[in-house]
Amino acid sequence: MSMPIIFSDSARQSRMRRAEHAKADDRWIIARMADELAIRLSAVTRPVEDVLLIGLGSDLLASAPILSGKALTILSPASPVPFREDRLDEGAGRFDVVIACGTFDSVNDLPGALVLARRALKPGGVFLAAMAGAGSLPMLRQAVASAQAMPGLPGVARFHPAIDVRAAGDLLSRVGFKLPVADSETVPVTYRSIRQYWADLRGAAMTACLADSHPLSRVEYQSLMAAIEAGRDPDGRICEELALLYLTGWSPDAA
Repeated sequence: MSMPIIFSDSARQSRMRRAEHAKADDRWIIARMADELAIRLSAVTRPVEDVLLIGLGSDLLASAPILSGKALTILSPASPVPFREDRLDEGAGRFDVVIACGTFDSVNDLPGALVLARRALKPGGVFLAAMAGAGSLPMLRQAVASAQAMPGLPGVARFHPAIDVRAAGDLLSRVGFKLPVADSETVPVTYRSIRQYWADLRGAAMTACLADSHPLSRVEYQSLMAAIEAGRDPDGRICEELALLYLTGWSPDAA
């Protein structure tokens, strides 16, 4: 059975490159993930020398004190050669740590990507990842649903499928990681300006890159904006939430 193509490679790469070059203030979601991954890495007591960094926060993680002096291999949207997490080929058993920040939520073959990340680890190595999880952007989802409910508008997919904590933990175990842990944090965010809201989503590559893409019509866009404006709180702020998902798994020790 062929793998379903959910995401467009070209659209995904374009969005990730835009996020990689966004202003620092617009990259705070990725920076938050990268900071948390660095904290989790600091709790690893095994020796760490060879590290593979994958995704949007690679530049931020590379400058983290915990990785100072380590041998780093970096696969980021700014890399000269495009890469796909579900076609990773950096060598089996090569790394003490593999860290994936901000991109595994838009991989066509997530189980395959996790298998390849595990294979890249040395025995006893650790995999750390952060991404947007199920439950992210409830305000926007509700506004889109409200806009699409208008007569005559197409009911097409606008959001990426997302994985929740329980499914993520089960998946880590299923692909062969030991001591799998999946947890999440809910981050409330408020905005005065819709422009800044869009900028934050672009800075985290959280805008849609679905293979089956349908541009918003003018009527649908206007309806969406009206729904967002109608949902402002009494102080006039747009209230949103992010559900950030963190994964940890260990490569089996050598027999």
